[in-house]
Amino acid sequence: MKRTLAALLLLSFPLTALPLDAQLSKPAQLADSGEAEFSRPFQEATELMRRGEWSKAEALLLGLLDTETQLGLVRHNLGISCQRQGRHSQAIEHFQKALEVDATLHNARALMGGSLIALGRIDAGLEELERAASDLPRNIEIRLQLAVVYATLGRRIDEALVWHELAGIQPENPEFAYQLGQTYRGLAEWSTARLMQAGQRSPRFLQSLGQTHLMQGNLEGAAQAFRAAIELDETLLDLHLALAGVLFRQGNLSEALKAAEAELRLMPANLGAQQLKTEIEKQLAGN
Repeated sequence: MKRTLAALLLLSFPLTALPLDAQLSKPAQLADSGEAEFSRPFQEATELMRRGEWSKAEALLLGLLDTETQLGLVRHNLGISCQRQGRHSQAIEHFQKALEVDATLHNARALMGGSLIALGRIDAGLEELERAASDLPRNIEIRLQLAVVYATLGRRIDEALVWHELAGIQPENPEFAYQLGQTYRGLAEWSTARLMQAGQRSPRFLQSLGQTHLMQGNLEGAAQAFRAAIELDETLLDLHLALAGVLFRQGNLSEALKAAEAELRLMPANLGAQQLKTEIEKQLAGN
């Protein structure tokens, strides 16, 4: 099962959502000690990676390890080279060693999560992605990758939370707002399905059914569902208010008033019920 899931995940998103230039460690980031000895071959390796010449880049980077075995940035780029060649076990080793040298290489953690998923180690890969997202609280690319993983795993609540974070990071991005709305819609459908599994005569299921009828403009169907829910449990909050709102829209003011008053008996501080009751009374007085 996990191997199949890994294949689905790899088909739905690349091993990392980061652009290659954002993944690659740059020569300027290297430690000052001995930089002049290896910055040129390191830069050559970086250019080879940009051109997709992974094996040549790997050979150059391995040569750097002979002179500086604790170079975290070189290990990081070696991990990318191995990953792009499908050698995920070796990629994981390089990413781990990179993080041992420099724990701030958070992209290495996200990339390692991708390779773990490729090997079918879904839980371990997801843990690394989540940790990378936590370490980089405003990183968009890692969260995009997490959203796809959660969606593929069917973890709808976690997926919605990620899109909520992304919409908060870039509120002007229409795609994030759209995906958040789509996820909320899917979450509502999922919740309804779970309610159905719990029993079609549960009051919360009938309430959800009423809300569905309401969104479809079926006021009579909504009223019937809300009444049926109240018959099962008249103490549940919001049921009477929901019925009152439907009856008000249908023009049945006297019954709407009774429903609003029933809601207020359960929750006197319910502002929505108070406002609806006031509006109903105003219209009744006008008649």
